[in-house]
Amino acid sequence: MRITQKRKKTPLIISLVTVAVLLVAAGGYFAYAYTTKSVWPFYETTQSNDDGINYSAPTKQEEEASQDAKKNNTQQTDNDANTSGNTTTKRAVSVGIAFAAYDVDEKAVDVRAFTPDVIEGDGTCTATFTLDGRTVTATSKAFIDSSSSQCEPMLIPESKFEVKGVWKLSVSYSSSKSTGVSPTMDVKVSK
Repeated sequence: MRITQKRKKTPLIISLVTVAVLLVAAGGYFAYAYTTKSVWPFYETTQSNDDGINYSAPTKQEEEASQDAKKNNTQQTDNDANTSGNTTTKRAVSVGIAFAAYDVDEKAVDVRAFTPDVIEGDGTCTATFTLDGRTVTATSKAFIDSSSSQCEPMLIPESKFEVKGVWKLSVSYSSSKSTGVSPTMDVKVSK
């Protein structure tokens, strides 16, 4: 007579139950994540507007409204100054050169400047290069930045420079209410 032993199915049943529980838990997590979109992998990176704040990029209209508000604020400040009797003299402002260098690819000198003292939209910037009695100039309009007036970039072709070498550069700023000149800096112009 042969005695057959029954295999123990308990470990197999425990394994299957464990897998089933894990699958139900994972399914529950993913269902929660999908419906709330507040946890991985369905987390939405855009902020909700529950707090009333719009976190999206500004529209063109909003940018223009911001620029207009800055101009109006500056005009109001100037009007306040004008009512105090100071109507003929321009305010002295500092001018900074953010970048000035010869661009090999463009075969031109690139100049970037700003004035941190005022936020105005009616200014003009003039870059003046001098070397051995020679002068090269370029102008650009100023525009309002968040905390300053920026000069539009000036790209001066190397053909305007009669000789290569180290030229002295200064940038002046002038508007209806303000004026200023940057310190001089050296710029190497190569041909």
